[in-house]
Amino acid sequence: MILSLQYLRGLAALAVVYFHIETQIVRIGGEIAPFGSLGRFGVDVFFVISGIVMWITTVRSQPTATEFLARRMARIAPLYWALTLAVVAVALLAPGAMRSTVVDGPHMIASLLFLPWPHPLGHGLSPVLIPGWTLLYELAFYLVFSQCLRTDEKRRPWTVLAILSAIAALGFAPDLPDAIRFYSDPIILEFGAGVVIGWLFTTAARPSRALSLLCLASGLMLAILFTVRPVPLHVLAIGGPVALIVAAFVLWEKSNGVPEIPSLNWLGGVSYSLYLTHILVLPVVRAIWSGFGISSGAVASAAFYVVSIVSSLVVAHLVWKFVEMPLTRLAQGLLSADRGRVGRSGGLAPERTAPAAQSQA
Repeated sequence: MILSLQYLRGLAALAVVYFHIETQIVRIGGEIAPFGSLGRFGVDVFFVISGIVMWITTVRSQPTATEFLARRMARIAPLYWALTLAVVAVALLAPGAMRSTVVDGPHMIASLLFLPWPHPLGHGLSPVLIPGWTLLYELAFYLVFSQCLRTDEKRRPWTVLAILSAIAALGFAPDLPDAIRFYSDPIILEFGAGVVIGWLFTTAARPSRALSLLCLASGLMLAILFTVRPVPLHVLAIGGPVALIVAAFVLWEKSNGVPEIPSLNWLGGVSYSLYLTHILVLPVVRAIWSGFGISSGAVASAAFYVVSIVSSLVVAHLVWKFVEMPLTRLAQGLLSADRGRVGRSGGLAPERTAPAAQSQA
C-alpha cells in the first residue's frame, strides 16, 4: 500500500463531503464555511489516484484485459449497485423521502450498467446515485486501460495518454451526441496523468527530494495562478495542479517514506463508502436539524458542519464494515472461484507473481 495515496484518497472524499454541505446549509439559512468550493476538486484527486493505482497494480500482476476488468468490477460495482437499488426501493416505498430521485425504468437500468443517461429531474447525465457519475468515467478509463495492457510496458503509459487525448480532442467537435460529449470531457486526461505518475513511481529508482518539492511548488504556483487568472479548461486549471501535487506526495514517499497515521489510513479505507453515501446522509442531517429549530448563526452553522461530517463518517464506517467489505469479498471470491474453474479447464492461466523488487504499493 502506498500510504500517501491512501491518505489523499480519504482527504479527497472528506473534501467532497465538506463541499456538499453547502447545499444543505443554505436551505436552513446557515452561513457557508470558507474554502468550501475547494472540496469539489476532490474528484480530480480521485481520478489522478485511479490512474496511479491502475498502473502500479497491473505492472505487478500482469493481468489480461478480461482479468483486469473483472477485478475492477468486483471492486466498484457491488456497493454502487447495492446503494442504487436501496435508493430506488426507498423512492418507491416512500417517494417523499427522496426528493432528488424519481424512479424511471430506463434511467435505473442505465445507472446499473454504468451508462450516462439524462436524469429525470434534470441533473444532467447523472445516475440514480448522483455521485456515481464519476464511476462512469472510471469504467470508461478501465476499458481504455485494459486494451493497452497488451502494449509493451515502456510504451503503455504514453499509449494510454495518447488515446485519452484523442478522446478529449473529439469533445471539441460541434453537435456531438450527449453521451459522446460526456465521455470526451477533458477531465479524462487526469487518469492519464495518474498513469504517467505511476510509471515514474515504478521506474525511478529513488526520486530526489528536489523533484518532489519541485512538483509540489509547481502545483501550488499553478493553482494560485489559475485562481488569479482563470482559464476555461478545467483539466488545465484544476487537473494540472492536482496531478503535480499528488505526484509530489507519491514521489516523496518513495524516496523518504511517510509515517503511518492510523486515522488517515482508516479514512482512506472508508473513502469509497463515504463518497457514495454522504449524499444520502446530509439531507437527513439537515431535516433533523430543521426539526429541532436550531438557530442559523455562525456558531450554529459551524456545529452543523461538524455534525454533518461526523454523521457522514459514522455511516461510511458502518457501510464499509457491513456492506462494502462483505460484498467486495463475495464478489472477489466468486471471481477467484470462477478463475480457478476456468484455469483447471485449460482457460485462463494462473496469475504471475509480482517480482520481489516491486512488492511495495
